[in-house]
Amino acid sequence: MRNGQLGRRRRVGLWLGLAGAALLLVAAAAWRLQLLAPPRFQGELLQPPAQAPDFRLTDTRGRSFDLASLRGKVVLLYFGYTTCPDVCPTTLSDLRQVQERLGADARRVRVLFVTVDPERDTAARMAGYLEPFGFEPAAIGLTGSPGQLQPVWKEYGVYVHKRQAAGAATYLVDHSSYVYLIDPRGQLRLLFSFGTRPEAMLHDVRLILAGR
Repeated sequence: MRNGQLGRRRRVGLWLGLAGAALLLVAAAAWRLQLLAPPRFQGELLQPPAQAPDFRLTDTRGRSFDLASLRGKVVLLYFGYTTCPDVCPTTLSDLRQVQERLGADARRVRVLFVTVDPERDTAARMAGYLEPFGFEPAAIGLTGSPGQLQPVWKEYGVYVHKRQAAGAATYLVDHSSYVYLIDPRGQLRLLFSFGTRPEAMLHDVRLILAGR
Protein backbone atom coordinates (compact mmCIF):
# COMPACT_ATOMS: atom_id res chain seq x y z
CA MET A 1 0.00 0.00 0.00
CA ARG A 2 2.73 2.38 0.96
CA ASN A 3 4.73 1.48 -2.14
CA GLY A 4 1.63 2.12 -4.30
CA GLN A 5 1.18 5.62 -2.84
CA LEU A 6 4.83 6.46 -3.46
CA GLY A 7 4.52 5.29 -7.03
CA ARG A 8 1.50 7.50 -7.65
CA ARG A 9 3.27 10.51 -6.13
CA ARG A 10 6.28 9.95 -8.35
CA ARG A 11 4.09 9.70 -11.44
CA VAL A 12 2.23 12.88 -10.50
CA GLY A 13 5.56 14.62 -9.89
CA LEU A 14 6.85 13.42 -13.22
CA TRP A 15 3.77 14.69 -15.05
CA LEU A 16 3.94 18.03 -13.30
CA GLY A 17 7.61 18.34 -14.24
CA LEU A 18 6.86 17.54 -17.87
CA ALA A 19 3.99 20.00 -17.94
CA GLY A 20 6.20 22.72 -16.48
CA ALA A 21 8.90 22.03 -19.06
CA ALA A 22 6.34 22.16 -21.85
CA LEU A 23 5.05 25.52 -20.62
CA LEU A 24 8.59 26.88 -20.53
CA LEU A 25 9.18 25.71 -24.11
CA VAL A 26 5.94 27.35 -25.28
CA ALA A 27 6.84 30.59 -23.50
CA ALA A 28 10.33 30.57 -25.01
CA ALA A 29 8.92 29.97 -28.49
CA ALA A 30 6.39 32.79 -28.07
CA TRP A 31 9.12 35.14 -26.86
CA ARG A 32 11.30 34.26 -29.86
CA LEU A 33 8.41 34.74 -32.28
CA GLN A 34 7.74 38.12 -30.72
CA LEU A 35 11.37 39.11 -31.28
CA LEU A 36 11.25 37.97 -34.89
CA ALA A 37 7.93 39.66 -35.66
CA PRO A 38 8.16 43.10 -37.29
CA PRO A 39 7.73 45.85 -34.70
CA ARG A 40 4.43 47.70 -34.64
CA PHE A 41 5.32 51.34 -34.87
CA GLN A 42 2.72 53.98 -34.12
CA GLY A 43 4.19 56.66 -36.36
CA GLU A 44 4.23 56.53 -40.17
CA LEU A 45 6.88 54.00 -41.11
CA LEU A 46 9.07 54.94 -44.08
CA GLN A 47 9.79 51.89 -46.20
CA PRO A 48 12.42 51.27 -47.23
CA PRO A 49 14.40 53.52 -44.90
CA ALA A 50 16.40 56.17 -46.76
CA GLN A 51 19.51 57.99 -45.67
CA ALA A 52 18.51 61.28 -44.06
CA PRO A 53 19.76 64.17 -46.20
CA ASP A 54 22.70 65.75 -44.44
CA PHE A 55 22.89 69.51 -43.91
CA ARG A 56 25.09 72.09 -42.33
CA LEU A 57 23.51 75.05 -40.53
CA THR A 58 24.23 77.40 -37.62
CA ASP A 59 23.35 76.44 -34.04
CA THR A 60 22.20 78.70 -31.22
CA ARG A 61 25.80 79.45 -30.23
CA GLY A 62 26.63 80.61 -33.71
CA ARG A 63 28.66 77.50 -34.48
CA SER A 64 28.51 75.39 -37.60
CA PHE A 65 26.44 72.25 -37.09
CA ASP A 66 26.44 69.14 -39.26
CA LEU A 67 23.61 66.60 -38.97
CA ALA A 68 26.09 63.76 -39.47
CA SER A 69 27.69 64.70 -36.14
CA LEU A 70 24.72 63.06 -34.40
CA ARG A 71 25.34 59.65 -35.96
CA GLY A 72 24.88 57.05 -33.22
CA LYS A 73 21.92 58.87 -31.67
CA VAL A 74 18.23 58.95 -32.42
CA VAL A 75 17.29 62.35 -33.84
CA LEU A 76 13.84 63.94 -33.61
CA LEU A 77 13.88 66.63 -36.28
CA TYR A 78 11.27 69.36 -36.46
CA PHE A 79 10.88 72.42 -38.69
CA GLY A 80 9.17 75.46 -37.18
CA TYR A 81 9.70 79.04 -36.05
CA THR A 82 9.85 80.97 -32.83
CA THR A 83 6.84 83.25 -33.50
CA CYS A 84 4.58 80.31 -34.24
CA PRO A 85 1.42 80.81 -32.17
CA ASP A 86 0.37 77.21 -31.63
CA VAL A 87 1.74 74.24 -33.58
CA CYS A 88 5.42 74.71 -32.77
CA PRO A 89 5.10 75.26 -29.01
CA THR A 90 2.68 72.33 -28.79
CA THR A 91 5.02 70.02 -30.69
CA LEU A 92 8.07 71.08 -28.69
CA SER A 93 6.17 70.52 -25.45
CA ASP A 94 5.27 67.03 -26.64
CA LEU A 95 8.89 66.30 -27.55
CA ARG A 96 9.98 67.51 -24.13
CA GLN A 97 7.57 65.00 -22.57
CA VAL A 98 9.06 62.23 -24.70
CA GLN A 99 12.54 63.20 -23.61
CA GLU A 100 11.58 63.38 -19.95
CA ARG A 101 9.95 59.94 -19.98
CA LEU A 102 12.98 58.37 -21.59
CA GLY A 103 14.91 58.82 -18.38
CA ALA A 104 18.57 57.91 -18.77
CA ASP A 105 18.00 57.00 -22.43
CA ALA A 106 17.35 60.69 -23.17
CA ARG A 107 21.12 61.00 -23.59
CA ARG A 108 20.80 58.81 -26.68
CA VAL A 109 18.24 61.11 -28.30
CA ARG A 110 18.57 64.68 -29.60
CA VAL A 111 15.87 67.11 -30.63
CA LEU A 112 16.61 69.43 -33.56
CA PHE A 113 14.55 72.52 -34.27
CA VAL A 114 15.22 74.00 -37.71
CA THR A 115 13.70 77.36 -38.48
CA VAL A 116 11.38 78.09 -41.38
CA ASP A 117 11.66 81.82 -40.65
CA PRO A 118 15.28 82.86 -41.17
CA GLU A 119 14.35 86.54 -41.32
CA ARG A 120 13.50 86.65 -37.62
CA ASP A 121 15.03 83.51 -36.13
CA THR A 122 18.58 84.46 -35.32
CA ALA A 123 20.74 82.06 -33.31
CA ALA A 124 20.26 84.17 -30.16
CA ARG A 125 16.51 84.34 -30.63
CA MET A 126 16.24 80.59 -31.06
CA ALA A 127 18.32 80.01 -27.95
CA GLY A 128 15.98 82.21 -25.92
CA TYR A 129 12.95 80.49 -27.38
CA LEU A 130 14.08 76.92 -26.68
CA GLU A 131 15.47 77.46 -23.19
CA PRO A 132 12.10 77.59 -21.31
CA PHE A 133 11.07 74.20 -22.68
CA GLY A 134 13.75 72.68 -20.46
CA PHE A 135 15.18 70.07 -22.81
CA GLU A 136 17.96 68.05 -21.18
CA PRO A 137 20.14 67.46 -23.09
CA ALA A 138 19.35 70.79 -24.71
CA ALA A 139 17.46 70.86 -27.98
CA ILE A 140 19.57 72.12 -30.85
CA GLY A 141 18.13 75.15 -32.61
CA LEU A 142 19.38 75.69 -36.14
CA THR A 143 19.17 78.64 -38.46
CA GLY A 144 20.91 79.97 -41.54
CA SER A 145 20.40 82.16 -44.57
CA PRO A 146 17.43 81.52 -46.88
CA GLY A 147 19.93 80.18 -49.39
CA GLN A 148 21.17 77.64 -46.84
CA LEU A 149 17.76 76.66 -45.53
CA GLN A 150 15.75 76.32 -48.72
CA PRO A 151 17.65 73.24 -49.97
CA VAL A 152 17.15 71.62 -46.54
CA TRP A 153 13.41 72.29 -46.61
CA LYS A 154 13.27 70.87 -50.14
CA GLU A 155 15.20 67.72 -49.23
CA TYR A 156 12.79 67.00 -46.38
CA GLY A 157 9.68 68.03 -48.30
CA VAL A 158 8.90 70.86 -45.89
CA TYR A 159 6.16 73.24 -47.02
CA VAL A 160 6.92 76.88 -46.16
CA HIS A 161 4.70 79.83 -47.03
CA LYS A 162 4.86 83.30 -45.50
CA ARG A 163 1.60 85.23 -45.24
CA GLN A 164 0.59 88.57 -43.80
CA ALA A 165 -1.34 88.61 -40.56
CA ALA A 166 -2.85 91.25 -38.34
CA GLY A 167 -1.17 91.96 -35.01
CA ALA A 168 2.34 92.34 -33.71
CA ALA A 169 3.73 89.31 -35.49
CA THR A 170 3.25 91.12 -38.83
CA TYR A 171 3.41 87.84 -40.67
CA LEU A 172 2.93 84.16 -40.03
CA VAL A 173 4.60 81.21 -41.68
CA ASP A 174 2.45 78.31 -42.79
CA HIS A 175 4.55 75.17 -42.69
CA SER A 176 4.30 71.41 -42.59
CA SER A 177 4.53 70.06 -39.09
CA TYR A 178 5.98 66.57 -39.17
CA VAL A 179 8.49 65.29 -36.67
CA TYR A 180 11.10 63.17 -38.49
CA LEU A 181 12.71 60.30 -36.64
CA ILE A 182 16.25 59.52 -37.79
CA ASP A 183 17.81 56.34 -36.42
CA PRO A 184 21.39 56.02 -35.09
CA ARG A 185 22.62 54.97 -38.55
CA GLY A 186 21.35 58.21 -40.03
CA GLN A 187 18.32 56.69 -41.74
CA LEU A 188 14.91 58.30 -41.92
CA ARG A 189 12.59 55.77 -40.29
CA LEU A 190 9.38 57.43 -39.13
CA LEU A 191 7.17 60.47 -39.48
CA PHE A 192 4.93 61.77 -36.71
CA SER A 193 2.12 64.06 -37.81
CA PHE A 194 0.99 66.98 -35.67
CA GLY A 195 -1.11 65.75 -32.79
CA THR A 196 0.67 62.42 -32.37
CA ARG A 197 0.52 61.66 -28.67
CA PRO A 198 3.82 61.79 -26.76
CA GLU A 199 3.16 58.21 -25.62
CA ALA A 200 3.10 57.04 -29.24
CA MET A 201 6.36 58.82 -30.07
CA LEU A 202 7.92 57.47 -26.90
CA HIS A 203 6.89 53.93 -27.85
CA ASP A 204 8.55 54.23 -31.26
CA VAL A 205 11.70 55.91 -29.96
CA ARG A 206 12.16 53.06 -27.51
CA LEU A 207 11.80 50.51 -30.30
CA ILE A 208 14.42 52.30 -32.38
CA LEU A 209 16.75 52.55 -29.39
CA ALA A 210 16.31 48.79 -28.97
CA GLY A 211 17.56 48.29 -32.51
CA ARG A 212 14.20 47.47 -34.10
